[in-house]
Amino acid sequence: MEEAVAISDRIAVVVKGKVAADGTVAELQQKYGEGFVLEVMCEAGCGDKVEEFVIQGSLCGVLKERFDERLKFILDPSVVDLASAFEIMESTKCGVKFFSISHATMEDIFMNLLLKKNN
Repeated sequence: MEEAVAISDRIAVVVKGKVAADGTVAELQQKYGEGFVLEVMCEAGCGDKVEEFVIQGSLCGVLKERFDERLKFILDPSVVDLASAFEIMESTKCGVKFFSISHATMEDIFMNLLLKKNN
């Protein structure tokens, strides 16, 4: 996926032998990405507290994955803009070691399309 993003102007995603989507990376992110991706690494024993903060606080995040103290959320851009999300996460004192906020990757988009076609 990284190579496709680096060298291509347009990308086609093929699922089960059929083109499921095509366009520029930005077009695919906008259409098939679920929003901003917030990844958080928590201090030991703080995962539950951070999860509650992100889901029930002003970020209104949706937990996508959790492995021990590493959490991945989807943030809806219609609820919180990118700058506000960074400010909120920077101001939290609830056991966050580090965090990142990004757009959906092409791998995220591929998985979303794959799961959509299988349902």
